[in-house]
Formats: sequence, structure tokens, C-alpha cells
Amino acid sequence: MSSFVEKRGRLDATDPDVAGTSWSKRFYDQINVYATSKLVSLLAARELAHRLPDGMSVYNANPGMAKGTAMNSNTGGLMRLTTPLFRPFAITPDEGVQTPV
Repeated sequence: MSSFVEKRGRLDATDPDVAGTSWSKRFYDQINVYATSKLVSLLAARELAHRLPDGMSVYNANPGMAKGTAMNSNTGGLMRLTTPLFRPFAITPDEGVQTPV
């Protein structure tokens, strides 16, 4: 699954810790970590697409913001303040699953 925030994702070639295991030793910014994870997901899908045999495809879909997800209920910092503003525009999980289907 993708997201519109992957554009905020940043990869640092000198820091192989894209899994976030050393975040306890530095400032943790929830949205930046989430964005980076989405960027890595897109890059992995792209690489998989290059390796697949002819006739096979890879898709990465953005279902939109779904109600009741951790991104909506477990946010912190600035996200905790802004998430309620977007809640009226969130779709149900059943609607969100239609995107990749």
C-alpha cells in the first residue's frame, strides 16, 4: 500500500537504518518515519517489477485515509492536532480496500 506522504520520505545512504531501530537515540518524527517507510515500499515494488518475468506486474495502490486506522488514532505531535481536521474526509475500510481490488 502506498500513501500520498512518500514524497516526504528521505533515505540517507550513509545510514542503513531504514527500519528505525536506532530511533531511540535520536529525534523521532512519526510522519517522517511513516513517509520513509512508504517511500521504501514504492522502491521495493519498482525493483520487484524489474525482476519479474514478462507478463507479470506489480501494483502499489493508495487507498486514501481510512477511518479507524492507527494513523488516525495513534498519532502524536502535530499529527494529533491535524488528524481530526481530515477525519470527515476519511473513507471506511471497506471503501479503502476497493482501491487495490
